[in-house]
Amino acid sequence: MCATCRTPEEGAEASVKTAYFDYGNAAVGSDGAARAAAFGGWHSVQAAHHPLVDDPDIHLTVTVKKSRLLIAVAAHSDAGLQAVFADGPCTTVAREALAKAGARRQDRRISVQPLDGWPHDSVMLAEDRAGPPPAVEADLPAG
Repeated sequence: MCATCRTPEEGAEASVKTAYFDYGNAAVGSDGAARAAAFGGWHSVQAAHHPLVDDPDIHLTVTVKKSRLLIAVAAHSDAGLQAVFADGPCTTVAREALAKAGARRQDRRISVQPLDGWPHDSVMLAEDRAGPPPAVEADLPAG
């Protein structure tokens, strides 16, 4: 409906929807209807590379780009990371990405802190802060 044909209420509703929904990245469903996610939301999940997982201390990143939730893992990632997602498409994508990367189950305790108000241009990551064990005198190079 054009702007001149709308009531003031319909105009206000259209303004709110334009501010909150990402119409530029709408997905077309099997029924032919376009579905727009809220900014920072997503309508699909897929595995993707993220440069942060090239760091051996980073095991997983999750970000939203163009209304797609992107999950990135690497070969050094713990295969148990799939457990951080609730059952559904995210778990399936994470499991497949971990398998494709060659990730193995390691003896780590994985905990995830839920994020409220997560900005849509941010990256969530799982980082290994344990690091290598401290060097002892016998491990130090001579010299």
